Amino acid sequence: MFAGERLLHGAIVVLVSSLLKYLVFVLLDQPHITRTPFVHDVIPLTAGVFVGAIFSSGVLFAHTGLRVLNDLLLLRMTREHDWDDLW
Repeated sequence: MFAGERLLHGAIVVLVSSLLKYLVFVLLDQPHITRTPFVHDVIPLTAGVFVGAIFSSGVLFAHTGLRVLNDLLLLRMTREHDWDDLW
């Protein structure tokens, strides 16, 4: 259950970071936004760093979920003496 929670949390965080990045690009392309160097240089860079940190934490959560799931599956496989007997 812990692995599933981590995987779900990681997926949600990755989706939120993608939506935030898309939102920044869409807002900067609006015609009523003034075309200044600050708006088109500093804001995308700051948003990119912020979204990159969020994305990295989501990937870390998903990795933790996969690691926990792998450990549990390895324990279950070694309990059964014929876990690899397919026929």
